[in-house]
Amino acid sequence: MKNQFNQKGFTLIELLVVITIIAILASVSVPVFSSIQQKAKVNKSMQQASGIYKGVYALYGEQGYLPDGENSNDILAEVAIEMDSEKPFYVAGCAWHGTGPTRNGGDNFHERSTPAGVALEAGANHYAVNKRSRFEPRYPMIASGFSESAGTYAMEKADLGGIWEGKTAVVIYGTGDAEIVNLDLSGKAMKDMGGRNIDLFDYQGKVDMVNPQRGN
Repeated sequence: MKNQFNQKGFTLIELLVVITIIAILASVSVPVFSSIQQKAKVNKSMQQASGIYKGVYALYGEQGYLPDGENSNDILAEVAIEMDSEKPFYVAGCAWHGTGPTRNGGDNFHERSTPAGVALEAGANHYAVNKRSRFEPRYPMIASGFSESAGTYAMEKADLGGIWEGKTAVVIYGTGDAEIVNLDLSGKAMKDMGGRNIDLFDYQGKVDMVNPQRGN
């Protein structure tokens, strides 16, 4: 007597239902995962900027003034040399970075001679800096690199100043306080100590934010 096996597969309807459920789950989970990744990158950037601030503050304590320069690369180059690393100045995916040797945030200077190697050349630095800062409370000292116009951010991730998609910005104040600032629709950070809406980067002549140099 032969054994009878009742073999039964999935019907076409059942397969379509399963595929539909998988597609729905994927459409929900992918944006959530992307959002988590973005928040992690912003938090990392805030930690990096806080470290840069400490280097700037230490250098100011030694010299009594900020290094001079027309862009943040020039101003922060000496800080990078003191830190013996360019890596804190790099944010992956930022349009300010170039396609050359510094595109992955690697160091390309090793000696501390005068002049000391090549620090923060075009494409090595992500952060803008307030060249007028005297470390006043609530005045920005360091911020995410802006678009072509200092004080405004782009909405497109691939554009200059658009790495956080015009939604947030990393700001380090003169006291060293770090904050992830929510941006308004015009792409400017609008917040002060009392919660009033003001342009954070156009305060009473005490803020002159300068961008990094863009790499090739």
